[in-house]
Amino acid sequence: MGMTKFKLTFNDGETHEIQAKYNSPSFESNWWSYDPEGNEPYEHGNERKTLELGDTMYFNVETKGILEEAVLTLQLFDYDEALWIDAANPDDATFPTEEVHKTAQVRKVGDRYIATVKLVLEESWVEVVESDIDNTIDLYWQVRYGALNQYLPHEDTSYLQVVEIPQHSMSNPPERNIHFQRC
Repeated sequence: MGMTKFKLTFNDGETHEIQAKYNSPSFESNWWSYDPEGNEPYEHGNERKTLELGDTMYFNVETKGILEEAVLTLQLFDYDEALWIDAANPDDATFPTEEVHKTAQVRKVGDRYIATVKLVLEESWVEVVESDIDNTIDLYWQVRYGALNQYLPHEDTSYLQVVEIPQHSMSNPPERNIHFQRC
């Protein structure tokens, strides 16, 4: 929270100094959710639901000191690491050849100010998923508003984890050479 002093001069020449408090813009909390209202939060590593390409998710940012209808800009990244060292494998910003940029408008929800962005996990990202060692991508955002610039969520344990599921089912299994032998 900041403080600013103002000097007011009236038409009759009288002056007054006033001091005003203001909230510096900030991102207070953030979370992935299954729904656009943010009521069904996603939990990283929770096996309740495996996220696959083709699914739709939502990223929510609660703000403070940012007016209703203000617009946040976001860019999507895939967290990568090699041998548990982040710097050994730079994060991906292309999916697979284009960067993903979105905007989200701040809205008032009760006494909170929240911006939500919809993200369709595009089928065309299969190449990005397959390039990861474990066939999993871990998604996070760079979020900007004016001079405020943060990577969210802050912790990699809160990133959105998406896996590739092979595109065949038991009714259409992959071809296999199976040989039976009588015992």
